[in-house]
Amino acid sequence: PPASAPPAAEVAPALPEPIEATPASDDTAPTAHAGDAADVESLKSLSETVRVDIRKLDELMTLVGELVLQRSAVDVIAQRLAADPATRKAGAELGKVHKALARKLAELQAGVLDVRMVPLRQIFEKLSRVARRLKRDLAKEVRLEFKGADTELDKLIVEELVDPLVHLVRNAFDHAIEGEAERARIGKPLEGLVRIEASQRGNHVVIDVADDGRGIDPERVLSRAVALGIVDAETALSRKEVLGLVFEPGFSTRDEVSETSGRGVGMDVVRANLTALGGVVDVESELGVGTTIALTLPITLAIIQALLVGVGDQRFAIPLNAVLETLLVSPSDIQRSEGRELLNLRGEPLVLRRLCDEFDIASAGADDALYVVVLGLGDLRMGLVVDRLEGQQDTVIKPIQGPVRQVRGIAGATELGDEAAVLVLDVASFVEDAVRRREAA
Repeated sequence: PPASAPPAAEVAPALPEPIEATPASDDTAPTAHAGDAADVESLKSLSETVRVDIRKLDELMTLVGELVLQRSAVDVIAQRLAADPATRKAGAELGKVHKALARKLAELQAGVLDVRMVPLRQIFEKLSRVARRLKRDLAKEVRLEFKGADTELDKLIVEELVDPLVHLVRNAFDHAIEGEAERARIGKPLEGLVRIEASQRGNHVVIDVADDGRGIDPERVLSRAVALGIVDAETALSRKEVLGLVFEPGFSTRDEVSETSGRGVGMDVVRANLTALGGVVDVESELGVGTTIALTLPITLAIIQALLVGVGDQRFAIPLNAVLETLLVSPSDIQRSEGRELLNLRGEPLVLRRLCDEFDIASAGADDALYVVVLGLGDLRMGLVVDRLEGQQDTVIKPIQGPVRQVRGIAGATELGDEAAVLVLDVASFVEDAVRRREAA
């Protein structure tokens, strides 16, 4: 581009000459006006959408997150002022300002989040191209179906979902779906089916990747895991735990290498990616019928509401989108079986874990009552025992560095309105571990 704009005199000749009015026949005038109107509407449509660098949206969301923290600080100050008789009136006035600020900030937050949301259709279109290539390379007739393409997720989550979903589709085409000769022999349609269905359930999105292939043989998986040294032959595992072994690093039931998906190694990467996104992966399979792998994810990883809980002299934040309910129970309601604690919750066994035991913290809870936070991801449930509940607060999860980063059960850290830093619990890891314990029990 030129360093400076040309003089006005140089620009003027480039402008279109004035159009003189000339007589026009009745049949040509309307056509000209219609064309002009179409051009105007076309130009107007250009201004209805705008392309924005995702980094700018990230920066905007970061600023909104900082405002959320400052809003919480204002709330803390208002409460302190209101508690002092000398400043009670000022505290009440500041409390009103805080409520108005909270409403406007909630609108701003919702608007920014809405801009970041994109439909899963973008991934599904890419998976369709992958499927066409796999059909050609593997010489298999497989139909890939989609449902819920308009389901929306945070753009950052969608970007991180591409590789896991591509890997699952490749595994389904290459390993799960039988060849035509085998399908004909066992009475299945010659054309295999892989179905991807997305749906929103509360504050989470569940993506099911199902196939009508050969299914997973639990006995073969277990023997292979023992041969690979993943588990000991003496270890007692439930069927659910055995199926979960396919997500262990290095696991594969194949000795030969496939050009399409290697030996099938990589399911551990799928689980690792889901865990990093605050989600969980679950597998159900019936031998000879097919397999369904369910991915459960939060809708966004930006600003989240959190439930603050206390254990001893420590505080923790739990993402509120994973909290189903909170209970106050008597110690006598808790059953113990083979070192596990269970609570009968409306006829269903709920595995309990004490947060004080997880992080080796001395409990300061009452002897006659326990607080239980019921957590859920998808269809998975567990209960977390804490000393006290300290309310809700909007939080911005920030990564942590150092040894704490490697501690299982920690997703990050956040700052509260009183400038105290607390750890944010990784609900996915707690729920997964609890489900394994329940199945074993």
